[in-house]
Amino acid sequence: MARTAMLFGCHAAIEAALSQAGFRAGAPAGLLVNAEAAPDLAAIAARCRAFAEALPSGQEGLIVTIVTKPPGGMTAWPAGATAAGLEYFTRTAALDWGPRRIRVNMIEVRDDVPQDDVAAAVLLMTRLPSMTGQTISLGAP
Repeated sequence: MARTAMLFGCHAAIEAALSQAGFRAGAPAGLLVNAEAAPDLAAIAARCRAFAEALPSGQEGLIVTIVTKPPGGMTAWPAGATAAGLEYFTRTAALDWGPRRIRVNMIEVRDDVPQDDVAAAVLLMTRLPSMTGQTISLGAP
């Protein structure tokens, strides 16, 4: 059975990784949210909730949120707060939606990480059916 992915603000390399994993862009089965395209935490949570509610009962789902964390400093606190909130959302959503077979993970990107590395992390998440509620950090701390 083909899996489908709803993509939001994605790079072509990430779409290619999902395609390689057997996902096709379109109807719900996987949701990939780029937090840069929607930096409002409430909007991201609402989009994920809508996805979870639209997923047919018993169908496996995967939500991956991607957030770019800027280098430290006082001017970076809004992005850091969003990243922390998104990480908490990822963990709690994974617990809440796990019984419905919906996995929720996050990719935290630092510095200038190549999109191919982000795509590889997305591909990894598609291939690990027990991975949920986790954050993969890419780039220097």
